[in-house]
Amino acid sequence: MSSEILRRKVLDVINIVESHGLFVHDSRLVVRCGDGEEIRVLEMPLVVTLAVLNALVPRGAMLLYGGHGGGKTTLAKVLGRMMTGAYLSDVEEAIVRGHPQLTEEKMIATLKPGRLLKDGVEEVVWRRFVTSFWKIVDEVNRLTPYTQNILLSLLAEGKVKFYDAVYECDHFVLYATMNPQDPGTFEVGLPFLDRFGIAVPITMPSLTEIPFILAGQDEKLYGYDPYYQVPQVLSMEELVSTWRLVDAIPVDEEAKLFVGNLMSEFSVCERTSKENVAILRPDTGLCDGCHFNVEKSVCNKVVTPLSVRAAKDILRYSKALSWLLGLEKVTVDVVYAVAPYAIWHRVRYPEKLIREEPYYGDQLKFTLNIVRLVRERFAARRKALEIFEKFKVGEGDEKEMRMLEEWGRSDVVVKVEVAPKARYFASREYRKMIEMLKMALGSGSVEKLEEVRDAVVSEGGIPNRFEILRMVEEKLYESTKRSYKVTFIDWKAIYGRLAERFPELQEPLKHTFNPPKSRFIKSRELIIAVHTTGRHEDDPVFIEVAGGRKAEEVSKLIKEACGS
Repeated sequence: MSSEILRRKVLDVINIVESHGLFVHDSRLVVRCGDGEEIRVLEMPLVVTLAVLNALVPRGAMLLYGGHGGGKTTLAKVLGRMMTGAYLSDVEEAIVRGHPQLTEEKMIATLKPGRLLKDGVEEVVWRRFVTSFWKIVDEVNRLTPYTQNILLSLLAEGKVKFYDAVYECDHFVLYATMNPQDPGTFEVGLPFLDRFGIAVPITMPSLTEIPFILAGQDEKLYGYDPYYQVPQVLSMEELVSTWRLVDAIPVDEEAKLFVGNLMSEFSVCERTSKENVAILRPDTGLCDGCHFNVEKSVCNKVVTPLSVRAAKDILRYSKALSWLLGLEKVTVDVVYAVAPYAIWHRVRYPEKLIREEPYYGDQLKFTLNIVRLVRERFAARRKALEIFEKFKVGEGDEKEMRMLEEWGRSDVVVKVEVAPKARYFASREYRKMIEMLKMALGSGSVEKLEEVRDAVVSEGGIPNRFEILRMVEEKLYESTKRSYKVTFIDWKAIYGRLAERFPELQEPLKHTFNPPKSRFIKSRELIIAVHTTGRHEDDPVFIEVAGGRKAEEVSKLIKEACGS
């Protein structure tokens, strides 16, 4: 099925939820697209669109945050029906209801008593929540710290453990609801919240929304019609197929740079490392007397920095939104629209600032303003970043270095991160390797690129060696990358040849025959990614191969197996 058909189906899900009154919410997600005279402003229903985006990324985990009766759980349930084809009753049976008395046995698995008593064998029976593709945790803040850790293991590793048994949850979509007003709740820490890629607050319906809700039929009397009101729009296999299409969306270099600036603004500090400070923080006097403690700064408004996971999630959901809107690539505007919802729940700000007008405790509103500030500062330091890029590719002179250092007097990111790194890039050893890389690229030879990589690996005295290694790996990947879309039956034939020629690939790739599954294998000479969507003969399988000479051999083998 083509990307365009799948996109229309996903958009149909959003339209059906709105038109059938399954979830009513006026807030809009605004995305600016295009440049110059071709600028378009697109508006989508905020909550439903973000919830749908969560299903378009592998292992998507979303936090629906708000008071009781706002439709959080209902939205997650109807999306499970429409986007996988599962019946509402099946989705309901797999829900975990947060409660202080919820035990490990009630949540994830139990032992078969007959085998245990008769033979002393611990045979594990996994709960529906574990085995289901569409997972919902209702009132996650009512889970005890122990049961939160079980969920943390699932989100972090894709695995659930019970006694000596391990269940691998390679592919799933998860939604968790959270009611901050519930008095019977446990504290939810930042490491746990950081595992949720995106979060959205859900408010009660407004004056204009209530009549539309009341006009619908009484679901307690009639239930939900599974064929008209809550129809199946996609199958699980089709949904999993979108993951590969979303991942293939390219990211504009400017967008990558903007995400990097977001991360730096949240973590940078001239005086200390925010990650390792427990006593002196921006809300306890760290910024007192600092040259950068001004209204336009971001560093003095953030207590806890963002994790690397946050940066990855911002790009994952930005790719999903770009694909959904039919855009060719992820732009700064798309990142700007998505980022606040991937950030606000996993950071801490000075409480005094959050309480002030115009925020009055609204952490998302404060985050929206912070991201706006970051974008303004990103635009203001654009020239400094251009100079930095020159040093990165082996150019730039002493005059430009002095310009960066002067710039750092009024910009903490330039002073702490950009200028010192540019000084490293100006070293003779670094520039020598960059020249070797340019010559290898000019020759168009994979062997030459491999020689540069080997030279960098063996030379330990190069400043910022990892930067050159990363560039070499990127160029190797770009010049040797091959993508294939085959059927499941073709993949069986390809796997047989791969296992025979490269025995080391047999075991890791074997797991792809229990779809949906994704496997990514990286070695010195080969990168191979395989993504299976279903077990029917004509279900699509996506294969990506890159690397050195070994990758070229694998590509040739795939073509031969497919008869092309």
